[in-house]
Amino acid sequence: MTAALLTSLIAAAISAGALVLVASRAEWTQRHAGLFAAFASGALIILSLFHLAPEAMEKSPRAFFFILGGIALGFLLQTVLGAAAGARRRVLTLGVIPAIGIAIHSFVDGGVYAITFQADLVTGVLTALGLMVHEFPEGIIVFVLLTRAGMAARPAFWLSLFAASLTTPLGVLTIAPFVEGMGTVALAEMLGLSAGLLFYVGAINLAPSLKTKPLRRVWAALAAGGAMAIAITLAHAQV
Repeated sequence: MTAALLTSLIAAAISAGALVLVASRAEWTQRHAGLFAAFASGALIILSLFHLAPEAMEKSPRAFFFILGGIALGFLLQTVLGAAAGARRRVLTLGVIPAIGIAIHSFVDGGVYAITFQADLVTGVLTALGLMVHEFPEGIIVFVLLTRAGMAARPAFWLSLFAASLTTPLGVLTIAPFVEGMGTVALAEMLGLSAGLLFYVGAINLAPSLKTKPLRRVWAALAAGGAMAIAITLAHAQV
């Protein structure tokens, strides 16, 4: 478990470093929040459809139902939390729900580290390299969405740090003792759940960002997010 935990800490540090860079320029980030949200929307939709969902369905015949469950969970969270939140509905639906999706995804990454390093060191290292490629933007996406939804920069930073960074080593510590019993199928189903939830976030919660002016820059940001997600998917496929 030592190698998996060390690797997950490196991944968490990568995500945290990106988060620190963006949080240090919180006012600038908020001014361009619509563009960041469009970028996040493109990234989350493509990652869900072409990276997370196919990987989950490849390893579990039931993953499709977990993907649908993730979409349903997004709708349920938005409905229930939104109704209970009152004046803070915007923060919950546009910020906290995406943070939950990223947290599940990062937690599953930690489980993947635990399982692959259990197989052998080389497999673990190669898999970790592929996963680390997408760690950098995760903290940025969560922070931007939370601040855009109206959360103050400081609590948004700490929630983003937990959701995008700390959940990865937490996944290692939680899943490593049960690696043999859990296997790749259960992790694939968790991955499917996060794919559905993140797709809901990208397609539904972030849709209002596409009305931000000027539209040309917004669509360019959306395309850039999708292109980054494609690059991450291709890089991951090479390892």
